[in-house]
Amino acid sequence: MLFPPQEIAYGSDLWPNIAGAWRHLLGETANPSAFLSDTWVETWIDVFGPHLRPTGLIWRDAQGSPVACALLSKARGWWGPFPITRALLNASGAGSGCEHNEVLALPAYQDGVSDDLTRRVLGSKCDEFSLVGVTERAASAIRQRWPSDSFEGHYSEAPYVPLDRLRREDTPYLSTLSANTRAQIRRSIRLYKETLGEPTVSVAESGEETGEWFSEMMSLHRERWQTKGLPGAFEGEAVRRFHALLHERCRGQERGDELAVDIVRIRFGDHTIGFLYNLAYRGRVSFYQGGLHYNEDNRRKPGLVTHTLAIDHYLQRGWNEYDFLGGEPGSVRYKRSLSTAARTLAWIQLPAPSLKMRVLQGLRHGRRRIKSAMGRSQTSS
Repeated sequence: MLFPPQEIAYGSDLWPNIAGAWRHLLGETANPSAFLSDTWVETWIDVFGPHLRPTGLIWRDAQGSPVACALLSKARGWWGPFPITRALLNASGAGSGCEHNEVLALPAYQDGVSDDLTRRVLGSKCDEFSLVGVTERAASAIRQRWPSDSFEGHYSEAPYVPLDRLRREDTPYLSTLSANTRAQIRRSIRLYKETLGEPTVSVAESGEETGEWFSEMMSLHRERWQTKGLPGAFEGEAVRRFHALLHERCRGQERGDELAVDIVRIRFGDHTIGFLYNLAYRGRVSFYQGGLHYNEDNRRKPGLVTHTLAIDHYLQRGWNEYDFLGGEPGSVRYKRSLSTAARTLAWIQLPAPSLKMRVLQGLRHGRRRIKSAMGRSQTSS
């Protein structure tokens, strides 16, 4: 039997009141996401909570034991030029990112919790339910219960490398990739070694080292995205404060059951070719962001080489999986080239069955039809 959830309003005692149940359910969940780890969620609440004011939800069984946990927030957004209110699940809706997102729930209670959560959002007077980085299973469960089939947004491929399988089968990582990808990586490594020296893979150890490498990585990351006319992943004071606090809290934690931040530096000789910002949690290493030194010689592939050497590093140290994460519509070429498996995650918005949202959907669909007709007209002329 599933009882209505305990609701914990936002305040300084939100995380202390939900932490015990959250950690209990993390312990009962197979391969939970780094973005649902207690360290990530607590830090997100501390930094973004004052703006989003999330409500904590704890579902319990007849004996009073927690069987599911979630956070629900409301945020102002825009549907074209029109203001709307969005419901958000867990640590999403701000610049911290959130992937492999879902309600923490024991398997026997997942259907009941999905029913209750959907009813709760529909009754909250929000204009849409924004599912950010949600697992395919969780997205499907909510969409089945949503009163409309329509949605905005996209599903994204999240490729990964099952390191435990490679180790079990005693298979070198490079041998699992296509002949073309292997050739590009081997040629790049040879060119780097000939001109710069031997490769080394290092993970920042001290707080000072983490800060310095992270700052250099952000500069490279920002420089790359600015060439595309985009802001990158670390814009805004709150976002940078979130990551600084996260790094501080992860420092010195035992690797394994606790979330660890790995700032990985790849060098040839004394020259850095790339940094990776990885989240290491319960056997899974998740590539969050990176910064690369590009070269005029396009035969040198800093991204392919940086990830390849990092993957070998984690393979040798007993990690189970290297996850490239998702977010982009469709597949990303370099992620597909370097991975051997993939999952699907959802970045979708479900409109509420209200007159306001029906009108806005009609306007958007009408605009799309006009643009499509104009495109066909220009093509035919």
